[in-house]
Amino acid sequence: MIGCASHQFNLAVQALMREDDDILDKIHDLMVKLNTIKNWHHLREADTLMPVYRNTTRWISTFSMIDRYFRIYSKLDRIDDQLADVIPTPRENVRLKALFEDLKNLESVNKKLQTTMVSLLDVRALSSNITLRIP
Repeated sequence: MIGCASHQFNLAVQALMREDDDILDKIHDLMVKLNTIKNWHHLREADTLMPVYRNTTRWISTFSMIDRYFRIYSKLDRIDDQLADVIPTPRENVRLKALFEDLKNLESVNKKLQTTMVSLLDVRALSSNITLRIP
């Protein structure tokens, strides 16, 4: 793994997510509220997964949190009426889905950077490809 490239990649992804911090904070607040004993019980009854938190220094935790949100989204209406304040609006969900698709693509690049057989040429090609696809 080429450490400097991995660090630069992490910083670039963090910069990409900054414009959606308001939605990401809302999802994090939702996950915190879902982590109460009462809501755990409702989540188990709905046969759904437990909440995942965001670690702001590691973008992959944000990716995991968004993934978990979309997996439990359809069952949120059965859990608690007080969650309505922190559940994102349909417009925010559209933005979140677009960000999630970008993060899915970036996750594959991240996995490639962590392999042992990656060269500087590979890193440069991956970086160029990312800058073309994501503004």
